[in-house]
Amino acid sequence: MAFYKPIKTEFQGTPVIVYPETGIESVLDRKKENIIEDHIMTLYKLNKNKFKTIGDYNIDFLWIDKKEDLMTDVWIQSETDSWGSGPLYDPKVFRKVNRSIKPDNNIERGSGNVILVLAAEETQRRNSDNFKSYIKGERPDLPFGLASGRDFYI
Repeated sequence: MAFYKPIKTEFQGTPVIVYPETGIESVLDRKKENIIEDHIMTLYKLNKNKFKTIGDYNIDFLWIDKKEDLMTDVWIQSETDSWGSGPLYDPKVFRKVNRSIKPDNNIERGSGNVILVLAAEETQRRNSDNFKSYIKGERPDLPFGLASGRDFYI
């Protein structure tokens, strides 16, 4: 699967970069303005107590599982400038069923596509002049046809 163009938003001042996977239009109406941003804000608000920290920034991935549930992988990046090795990652997986968005503790792994996107984002961050220019700048080119080149919203 490939990703639609990433969407930048924020939650309580923390930047959030969202990578929607192609196929999520089966559960999210592409014609409804800000449906992805609204989903992300609702997820964070409903699950604030599930996060130890909201981090310096987050990279989130939206995808559909075999049950046709909307899934959201939240990759929290924290202590970005504290370590010589880059940010510390704290991944969490959430499942939306009906109006509920809850952690899915049964999924304790990520896909290779997600790792490739995270690597491209980290390379972009390290090559940026500063954190602000990284967040506000263009998203990185993705390898292996992972970028569909299309916007989610039509």
